[in-house]
Amino acid sequence: MRSYITSLDMRVRTITIYSSRNAFNSALDIKERSEIYVALVDPDGTMHSIIRGDVTEAKVNKLRAAYP
Repeated sequence: MRSYITSLDMRVRTITIYSSRNAFNSALDIKERSEIYVALVDPDGTMHSIIRGDVTEAKVNKLRAAYP
């Protein structure tokens, strides 16, 4: 996948997931590919929080509050 992402800035912000896109999106309840999502997930797969869309102070506070 690295060869397809030529921008170093983009590469450091990208996580490659080798799975079915539909299964992944369904598991995280992601409905729109045009939106940006941030999920707070433990290594064991426990999801503590997920936010969608542009960054706001309220969304950052939601993530902070969910951080274990």
